[in-house]
Amino acid sequence: MTADRADKVLILGIGGAGCRVISALATEGCEYALGAVDTDQESLDPLFARNVPCVSAGSGWSWREGSGCGGDVIRGEQAVAKERHAIAKLMEGKSLLVIVGGLGGGVATGGVRTLASVARTLKIPAVFMLTTPFSFESFAKRKTAEECIEDLLPLADIVMRMPNDLLFSMLPSETPFEDAFTKSGMELAHTAVGIAGMLSSENALGSDYAGFMAALKGKKCSCGIGVGSADSSEGLDRCGIAVERMLLSPFLGGAFKPENTDAAVITVSGGPDLELGEAKRTLELVAGMFPEGTEILTGVTGSDPFRDRVQVTVVRIKYDQPVQPKTREERDRHVPAAAPAENAPDSSSTRLEQGVFELQSFDKGSFSAVTPTLHKGEDLDIPTYQRREISINKGAVTR
Repeated sequence: MTADRADKVLILGIGGAGCRVISALATEGCEYALGAVDTDQESLDPLFARNVPCVSAGSGWSWREGSGCGGDVIRGEQAVAKERHAIAKLMEGKSLLVIVGGLGGGVATGGVRTLASVARTLKIPAVFMLTTPFSFESFAKRKTAEECIEDLLPLADIVMRMPNDLLFSMLPSETPFEDAFTKSGMELAHTAVGIAGMLSSENALGSDYAGFMAALKGKKCSCGIGVGSADSSEGLDRCGIAVERMLLSPFLGGAFKPENTDAAVITVSGGPDLELGEAKRTLELVAGMFPEGTEILTGVTGSDPFRDRVQVTVVRIKYDQPVQPKTREERDRHVPAAAPAENAPDSSSTRLEQGVFELQSFDKGSFSAVTPTLHKGEDLDIPTYQRREISINKGAVTR
């Protein structure tokens, strides 16, 4: 990939987690254009020092004073929306956006919809890579993150939801908290670069933005992402080494479970020296790890920065449980009775039955596999009427 082509791709961080990712990329010397949006001046100052273009959202607001929005989603939304023009200038001229952030706080949760709206106005393809809160965080915070995903899906082309629990399941329990978040930023940075490279390189085969969007557009899902690379100097089977490293990627959850996959996007990236045979063998090897029936999209991309190096990128997609259609009996239950005909028999003795109010069934979504919040043996994350299987007394009246 030429420098001009790489500069057309913008990796944009929003909020504290997003700024950590951009800081990690700036430190390593990323080939792609970088940018950040936040209300916390402390997060932005190191990026300004590295000449990374940043938007200081909500500047001049009396409640802010450069110290962030205190996790308030509404304030975060207002602050980012206020800088819509500056954000548009940051995105102008780009051919692809990879937007990274952590949901559950104020700026990213409140501001990603503005970023999606600006990207749509400018007609720039955008991929949103968003982490969701830990299972031990408050239900309100997790619920806010899920609601943000719901609101974002109609606005964005691609939304990749990645639970934080996947990443931290790989770290020892004695890892210092600050080191854990540094590690999180680095891994998310490498993943963002892998996605950017997969979608922006010159395609030799298959996997492109349109195909990627077909698998994710408008679909609420959880994504596991694995990236592994190897240099030619590391051995003859560089692709095999890259696959092994990909399987150890923290955002695949540490223990790769292909059986919990509905769709997968597999891409092999290399330079001019990438051989057809090794690319074919690698795609077949990784695709063979998934069970029969998994929708698999494969691709091979080439770019000059991958000279003498190969990278294997896998996106594992698990769709949320689809809503089951109502049976005819359930539908008929809500159909109002027709008015009686003029000559119909007296209905004074007709028995009337009260309809059942259908309480909404609660689905824990991506948190279904995490440790529940228990009290006296009951999962408090599940509504009382559902966990106790309460049925409604329909009663009966006559007239």
